[in-house]
Amino acid sequence: MSAKSFSAKLIGASCLGFVLLLGTALDARAQSSGNPLVDLAGGKKSADEASSKTAAAKKEAEENDPSAPLDREGVEQRRAALAEELQSTRELLKQAETDPAAAKTVSAQVSVLERLDGVYAEQLRTLQHRSDLQAEAKEVATVRERRQPPAAVLPPERNLALLDQLYERQEYLADAEQWLERDVENATAALGDARKEFDAREEARRKTRDAVEAKKGAVDTLRQAELESRLAKENLRLRLLALETLKHQQALIAPKRAVLEPQLTWLVANVVISEEAVAKEKEARAKREAELEDALTAARAEADRSAAVLNSTAEIDGVADEVVDLRRDARRVADRRVGLLTRQVQRLTDFASVRAQRRGVLEGETDHAELESWADRNRLELGSLSRQRTQHVAELVRARQQQRDLEIAMAGEGADETKGRREAREALRETLARWTETADVEVMDLDRITRERERLQRELGREVSLFSWPDMWRRTRTGISDAWSHELFIVNDQPVRVRTLLWVALLAVGGVVLSHRLSRTVGGIAARQLSWTRGRRAAWQTLLFYGLLALILFNVFELFNLSLTQFSVVSGALAVGLGFGSQNLINNFISGIILLIERPVSEGDLIELDGQQLWVERIGMRSTIVRSLDNINMVVPNSRLLEQPVINWTLSDDIVRLKIKVGVAYGSDTRKVERVLNELLRQSDVVLPEPEPLVLFDAFGDNALGFEAIFHTRIEHRFAALTGIRHGIAERFVAEGIVIAFPQRDVHLDTSRPLEVNLRRDRPEGGEPPLKEKPAAEENPDR
Repeated sequence: MSAKSFSAKLIGASCLGFVLLLGTALDARAQSSGNPLVDLAGGKKSADEASSKTAAAKKEAEENDPSAPLDREGVEQRRAALAEELQSTRELLKQAETDPAAAKTVSAQVSVLERLDGVYAEQLRTLQHRSDLQAEAKEVATVRERRQPPAAVLPPERNLALLDQLYERQEYLADAEQWLERDVENATAALGDARKEFDAREEARRKTRDAVEAKKGAVDTLRQAELESRLAKENLRLRLLALETLKHQQALIAPKRAVLEPQLTWLVANVVISEEAVAKEKEARAKREAELEDALTAARAEADRSAAVLNSTAEIDGVADEVVDLRRDARRVADRRVGLLTRQVQRLTDFASVRAQRRGVLEGETDHAELESWADRNRLELGSLSRQRTQHVAELVRARQQQRDLEIAMAGEGADETKGRREAREALRETLARWTETADVEVMDLDRITRERERLQRELGREVSLFSWPDMWRRTRTGISDAWSHELFIVNDQPVRVRTLLWVALLAVGGVVLSHRLSRTVGGIAARQLSWTRGRRAAWQTLLFYGLLALILFNVFELFNLSLTQFSVVSGALAVGLGFGSQNLINNFISGIILLIERPVSEGDLIELDGQQLWVERIGMRSTIVRSLDNINMVVPNSRLLEQPVINWTLSDDIVRLKIKVGVAYGSDTRKVERVLNELLRQSDVVLPEPEPLVLFDAFGDNALGFEAIFHTRIEHRFAALTGIRHGIAERFVAEGIVIAFPQRDVHLDTSRPLEVNLRRDRPEGGEPPLKEKPAAEENPDR
C-alpha cells in the first residue's frame, strides 16, 4: 500500500469517526432536550424503547462526567473497548511505516492509548482495594456490634507472644494514622493537579474542534486532542477514587483501635507466662549469642589482619600516602565493626533483662518500690537508646557515602593506577560492606530493644505513677540543654549552635552599653583636661563609641570562632538589599561619620538652614537633631548638612558682629552724635572691647542723617546687646537734645492762580439742607 493511499484511508477513517461522534452527541442532546417518547414524525414510541434510551443517555452522561462514581463493570467494559481500539491503531501503525508523518501521528495515538490502558488497570486495582476496605469495615462493624468479651475473641494461647502481637498491631495503627494523613494531603494535591490538567486538555480539545469545523485544522490533530482529554479525564477519575479510598482507609483506623484496645487491656491483666515459653526464649537467645560470638571472632581476626597489613604497608619505602590512608581507614572500620558486634552481644543481655522485668510486671510479683526503680531506669535507657540510634544512623549514612565514593573511584581507575592502590581500595570497600551489613543489624536491634522498653514502660505505667517532679525537671533541663546545644548550621567545619548565637547577642548588647558608658567617661575627662568645646567633645565621643563597639563585636565573633566569611551568603544578600533599598540610610550614616570627623557642624553650633537659625543638639548615626529659636526640635538627615549650603555662626568662635542704624534730624551736631554712640558702646557690658566698636556717619538720608554703630559680642548675648544699646540710645538722645528723625514731607502748592475753597455744612436732622455757596469763580468770573 502506497503512502498516499494510506494517508487517504487514515483521513477518511478519522473523518468517519468524527462524524459518528458528532452524530452521537447531537442525538444525545436531542434526547435530553426533547420528549424521548415522541419521534421526529411526532409518533409515540414504546415505553421500553424510551426507557432504554434514557438509560443509555444517563450512562453516557455518567461516562462523560469525571466526578461520576466508578464501578468495576464499567471500567472493564471501557478497557475492553480500549483494547480493540488499541489493536486497530497498532495495525494502522504497521501500515504507516512507509509514511513518516502518518507514522508519527499514529505512534502518538498508540502511546496515549497505552497510557490510558494503564490508568484503567490502576482504576481496577484501586476499586478492588476499596472493595476490600468496605468488606473489612463491615467485619469491624460486626465485631463492634456483637461486643463479645476479649476472652471469647482471643486465642487460648494468651502468652507474651500474643501480647506482643497486639502491641505490634497497636503500633501499626498509630503509624498508619500518620502515614494516611500525609497520603491524604498528597492525594488532595495530586487531585488538584489532575483537575487542572483535565481542564487544560478539554480547552485544547475544544479549540482543536473549532479549528477543524472552520476547516483550519487536521482531523488527526482533533483525534490526538480527544485522546489526551480522555486520558486526563480517566486520570482525574483515578485520583478521585484514590482519595476516596484513602479516606475509607483513614476512617477505618478508629474502629480498629476501638476493637483492639479492650483486647489489649484485658490481655495485659490476664496474660499467662509459661515456663515453656521462657525456655524457648532462652534457646533462641543462646542461638543468637552463638552466632554473634562467631561473627565477633571473625571480625577480630579481620581487624588483626587489617592492622598487620597497615604495619607492613607503612614499613615499605616509596608507598604512596593515599595507600597508607586507605589501609588505615580499613583498619579503623574493622575495629568499629568489632565494637558493633560487642555491643550487640551485650544488648542480648539487656533484652533478656527487659523481658524478665516485663514478666515480673505482668505476673504482679514485684513490689512497688522496685517497680518505681525499674520505671526510672527504663526512662533513662529510652533516652540513651534514642541518642544512640541517631548517632549510629548518622555514621551509617557517612559510611554508605564513603562506600559510594570508593565505587566511583574504582570505576574510574585508569591503566596508570598502581596495584597497591587498587588493592587498598578494594580492601576498604569490602570492609565497609561488612560494616554496613552489621550496622543495618544494629539499627534493627536498637529498634527492637526500644520497642521492648516502650512496652515495659507502658506496662509499668499501669502499676506505678510515671510522673514525678524531679523527672519532669530533669527532662525539662535535658530538653533545654539539647535546644541550647542544637547545631543550627556548620560552616568550614565549625558548628554554629543556638547558645553561640545567644551568647553573641548577649555580649553584643553588653558591648553596646559598655561602649556607650566608656565613651562618655573618656569624653568627659578629655573635655575637662583639654578644655574641649562641646562640639569637639561630642564628635570624638561618638567616634570612640563606634570604634569600641566594632572592636567588641569583632572580639565576640572571634571568641566564638565566628567570622564574617561564614555569613558570606547572608552578607551578600544583605549587601544587595542595602544597595537597592537602603541607599539613603547608608548615605546618611557615612555623612554622619564625615560630620564627626571633619566637624563642619558640631553639637552646640548655631547654624542657619533654609533661612532659619537652628541650634545643633545632637549628631546621630542617621540624622541630626536641631532646635529652632522657637524651641521646636527638628530632625535633619546628615546628608542634607553636607549637600546643601549651611551657615555656621559658631564654626571658628562664638563672636558675632552686630549693627544698629539710627537717624537724627537735619541740623543735629554730628560730632556729638558720634561721641554719644561711642560712649554707649564702650559702657555696655556685653559689647566686646576687641575688636574695637566703630561708629560710622553712614549717609545723608531723605529724612535724616544716618549713623551706624558696629560692635562685636558673643552669640548668646546678641539679643541683650541689641536691646540694651537701643534703650541707651533713646535715653541719651533725649538727655542730649538730639532728635531722632522721622519721615517728613513738604507740600508745595501752586499759587500762580487763586485757590478754590468749598465750604460745606452738614444738614441738621429734620432741618433745611445746607446752603451751597457759589464758587469764587462764579462770584468773580473776570478773575
